[in-house]
Amino acid sequence: MKALKLTSFILALILSVGLVSCNKNSKDNKETGAKETNTTVNNEAPPSEDEPEEEEKINELLNPATTLPAGSRYHSRGALSGIIASEDGKTEFPVTANGDEFYYTDYKYTYTDGAMFDGVAGWTVTVADDKKSETILTAVLESINGDPVVSVNACFKDCVNLQYAPAIPESVVTMTHAFYGCAALTAAPVIPESVKHIDGAFYGCLSMKGEVEINATPETFADCFYATGYELTLKGACENKADLAATGVEGMIKY
Repeated sequence: MKALKLTSFILALILSVGLVSCNKNSKDNKETGAKETNTTVNNEAPPSEDEPEEEEKINELLNPATTLPAGSRYHSRGALSGIIASEDGKTEFPVTANGDEFYYTDYKYTYTDGAMFDGVAGWTVTVADDKKSETILTAVLESINGDPVVSVNACFKDCVNLQYAPAIPESVVTMTHAFYGCAALTAAPVIPESVKHIDGAFYGCLSMKGEVEINATPETFADCFYATGYELTLKGACENKADLAATGVEGMIKY
C-alpha cells in the first residue's frame, strides 16, 4: 500500500513539474540575473570583501529595526490596524502583536505569540504566492524588529521549480514540510542546531542528492526523507542519523 502511495505521489510530482516547465525556460536567465546576490546559490562566486552578502545586509537592516524598509508592507492586527506601505523606508515599525503580517522580498512573515511553537514567540515565514514558481529565492530573515524567525513550516511547499534552498536561520525551531514536494531541489540546506521538528521536510524532493548537514537532533522527524530520488549522506552533529535515514527508501540514505 505504501509503495502504491509513493508511486502515485511521484507521478503527481512529475506531472506538476511538466505543467509549469513550459514557462520556466524563458524566465531562467532573467531570474538568475535578478537574484544573483542570493547567498545560497551553489557554485556562486564569493562576494567581495567590500560588499557584504545580501543576507547580512538584510538582517543588519531588520535585526533590530525602528523603521520598515522601503518596499515592504506591514499588516498590524494590534492597536494599529490596517496595512502600512513603506516606500521611503521612514515608516516606524508598530508594536508587534499576535497575527501581524510583514511582506518583504519573496516572503510573507506572520508573528505568533508562541502557542504554536513550543512556547517560542517569533515569526513564521512562507513564500509569497506570486513567487512559488521561481527557481531561486532571496534569503530568509533571521529576525524582524528584534523578534526571531522561529518557523519555516511548509515555507517552500510545492515550489516545484525551486532548485536552490535558501539558508535556514539559526533561530528556527520547526521546519515541518519545509520543502515538501520541491521536485527540482538539487541540494538540502544546512539544518541548524536549533531545529526540533523536521517531519516531512524533504518529502518528495526527487532531485536532491549529495550530503545533508544536520546539526540538530530533532525530536520529531516522520517521513523526513520520504520519496527522495537519489542517494543521500547525512553529516553533521545530529545524534539520531539512523532514525532519520530510516524515513527514506531503504539503503538510499547513508550516515
